[in-house]
Amino acid sequence: MKIVLALICIALFATSGYLFSEVRRLSEALEKAQRNLSEQRTALAEGNRGKMLAETKDQATKEKELLQELRKIQAKDKHEGAKHSSTPGQFGYYAYLAQEGALKLRHLQRLSGRVDIFGGDLVTTESPEVIFKDNIVHLVLYDRAFATRALPTIVVRIVAKAKDEEVWVVRNRGYDVQLSPRAENRDILDLANVFPPGRYAIEMHGQFYAFSVEGPVNHPEHCVERKSSPGLTSHHYAVCPSGTP
Repeated sequence: MKIVLALICIALFATSGYLFSEVRRLSEALEKAQRNLSEQRTALAEGNRGKMLAETKDQATKEKELLQELRKIQAKDKHEGAKHSSTPGQFGYYAYLAQEGALKLRHLQRLSGRVDIFGGDLVTTESPEVIFKDNIVHLVLYDRAFATRALPTIVVRIVAKAKDEEVWVVRNRGYDVQLSPRAENRDILDLANVFPPGRYAIEMHGQFYAFSVEGPVNHPEHCVERKSSPGLTSHHYAVCPSGTP
């Protein structure tokens, strides 16, 4: 009997030793996999950071070039009078773009629509009347409020197409763009920036004024779809998974 018990104890000890070595082996393998994953994430983050820095630098260069162009336009206005004037004659929000062979001011269209009761987004069926043929956008904002409360920047909202719906949604995200006040008239602010093709809007005094940039729309932020909240009757608009309108 003692011999049998001794054999059982030896067998259990051998088994536990094997299990311990297996657990240790698996633990070491798991730690190695985690280290590799961490290194891959770090490399990916560094790569994305480099890409973002390059894109930011490129955007800054474009904005600098646009501001230089803006100063040239203003200087040209001063010398040529009203022929290519970018100075409005009355308060309002304008696009400064080529029309009939000359640069002219055109009123931005005020969007009408309904406010989505769940998401709070403005939903519209209207298409912007102002269309820039290239991605260089110049807006002229003329508002008496600027003399006492000049805006340093403004958010140009993205107006996204709702997937499987014949509506457009003014999103709560977009581009934070610098504004340049006129030295001779502090009521006038200029906006000059580069935008990818798509629809956009600025908000002034609770109203949205729209314009669009011509070209194929490929930016994922320009497509949204209706999403329902689990267990509730409410919904919201979110970026399309495929990123295409």
